[in-house]
Amino acid sequence: MSLLEWLGGVKKSLYEESQKRYKTLEEKAGLQERQLSDLKTENSKLRGTSNEVLEKCRSMQAQLDTQNKAVSELKAENSELRITNVEALQKYRSMQEKLDTHNREVSELKAENSKLEGMYGEALRTRESLEARMSSQDRELSSLKEQNSQLEIRHREALEKYRVLEEKMGLQERQLSDLKAENAELLSRISSSEPSL
Repeated sequence: MSLLEWLGGVKKSLYEESQKRYKTLEEKAGLQERQLSDLKTENSKLRGTSNEVLEKCRSMQAQLDTQNKAVSELKAENSELRITNVEALQKYRSMQEKLDTHNREVSELKAENSKLEGMYGEALRTRESLEARMSSQDRELSSLKEQNSQLEIRHREALEKYRVLEEKMGLQERQLSDLKAENAELLSRISSSEPSL
């Protein structure tokens, strides 16, 4: 075998080896392109999920605002009822004092006593009615507070899920960047390994 034939064989062998390496790199590049496509699809789904979580957070915030407004209104109404109840109790005490005084003059003040007794009964009914309303509103306020507590828990859970999704998206974006860099490096190697004929 001549030197030229030997060099030709070596050159052919090197060319075939470079072709095999090229095909291997090409297959890896195809696989990475499919993985990149899968990552893009997953990122799209995550964006949709993130938007859904944000929308739920907005809805929860609106419900919370409504509940806070209702609680504020109930507090204002309860404050007015307390004032009314105090006034009713003051009237009751005042009428009781008058009754004690008038009992000493029963014969002269029967008509007036009858009127005062009616007012006394009305004051008692008013007080009982106010107490019943306050008890009902206290239960309603307790229920609202419990609902608000549950809404706050759900709100925090939604924020935590949103934070986790953001972290996952950030990780996937870094992975995508790494894949792009690796693809660029592979393409560079492929270019540099191509035989110059």
